[in-house]
Amino acid sequence: MKGFRKGKVPMALLKKQFGERLMGEAMQESVDGAMAKHFEDSGDRPAAEPKMEMTNKDWKEGDDVEVDMSYEALPDIPEVTFDDIKLERLVAKADDKAVDEALKNLAEGAQNFTDRKKGTKSKDGDQVVIDFVGRVDGEAFEGGSAEDYPLVLGSNSFIPGFEEQLVGVKAD
Repeated sequence: MKGFRKGKVPMALLKKQFGERLMGEAMQESVDGAMAKHFEDSGDRPAAEPKMEMTNKDWKEGDDVEVDMSYEALPDIPEVTFDDIKLERLVAKADDKAVDEALKNLAEGAQNFTDRKKGTKSKDGDQVVIDFVGRVDGEAFEGGSAEDYPLVLGSNSFIPGFEEQLVGVKAD
């Protein structure tokens, strides 16, 4: 093979080139292992990532690493039994008048309107689609205008007298 040579790499060169990184990785693995063992032995479950702080700031190679770990532990949750819980079923009784009124409101809200023949005048019960601008003393007020608003004549959803003005109008 051309360009391939066999030889030895001096240990000092390897240590210089990779030593710090390998030392850091080894320290991290040791700390992570000790932390995992602590949680396994204590049964604690941290609520968030524990805060780790090296306490021997004057550490040098060959010394033990001292790490202070602080965390908030999740509380113990006792096992729940439902044997002692009693439920009371509440039943609301609706009288016939309330049921009829609710059904009437649903039916009114679910009406289908079809287009009438061109030139037909509007009457109570018809739905008209209108654009409007409400004014007080000639000034438009906030929330008092709309475009393509569906209004059922006779629903009394606008100010008194407004809907009556639209009875008998033709489209456009």
